[in-house]
Amino acid sequence: MSACRLPRVLLAASAATLLSACGMEESDPLLFIAHRGASAEAPENTLASFELAWKQGADGVEGDFFLTADGEMVCIHDSTTLRTGGRELVVADSTLAQLRELEYGAWKGPGWAGQPLPTLLEVLRTVPRRGRIYIELKCGAEGLAAVRSAIGRSGLRAWQVVIISFDEQTVLEAKRMLPAHRAYWLTGLKLEDGSWSPSTAEILATLDRCGADGLDAQAKPEAITPELRDGLIQRRLDLAFWTVNDAATAARLGELGAASLTTDRPGALRAELGR
Repeated sequence: MSACRLPRVLLAASAATLLSACGMEESDPLLFIAHRGASAEAPENTLASFELAWKQGADGVEGDFFLTADGEMVCIHDSTTLRTGGRELVVADSTLAQLRELEYGAWKGPGWAGQPLPTLLEVLRTVPRRGRIYIELKCGAEGLAAVRSAIGRSGLRAWQVVIISFDEQTVLEAKRMLPAHRAYWLTGLKLEDGSWSPSTAEILATLDRCGADGLDAQAKPEAITPELRDGLIQRRLDLAFWTVNDAATAARLGELGAASLTTDRPGALRAELGR
């Protein structure tokens, strides 16, 4: 990654001047990040889903991670195994060995039966040389030591790994413990009594408090006000969106200056956009 790399939202705002300053001819490409892998087709958060995403040409993958009772970071969205594992175990109260007594693919279809629960290190080892991964910490800042250890063992470069979280304290601690890595604050967007929540002011204040490198927002383009875009530009922050599965919304978000779009269908969405 160039030392002169600029957030896509900033490049979109004043392309000619900024690109000239960086010695670049065009802005960074819009990245397609596979949500829990290629989860429209394969069982989410499994090695099969991540491998399929890479085969479909994803620029990166996104996965959800919890810490087990014995200190392993495992890839699963829910705090229990019931939905994808078929039997209920609380992830935080279970060991990796106990969690691996279940399989996590049959719920998606019989052809996927037998998928194990992957560890973070196993997921990191699927990432190709030019790929990247967004690690969503579901367990909070207590998982960051295990994340740091796994990244170190994986051999991935700093630009390939982005930490994302809905919890601002987790983002703040990620920037302290992993300063070389980008960290995004995640937020949903809800229309309440004619106003978006959180508001532009609340979003920018949160980003300032936690020192995030970017905003990873729910894919509601109408909520991205000019004031919010200006605030991100002034702070030189990235703008990312989740979860985007239709081409019209993806195109509109790209026009808003999105750096990346998290999608369940990376191959199909890229094809539909002609990118």
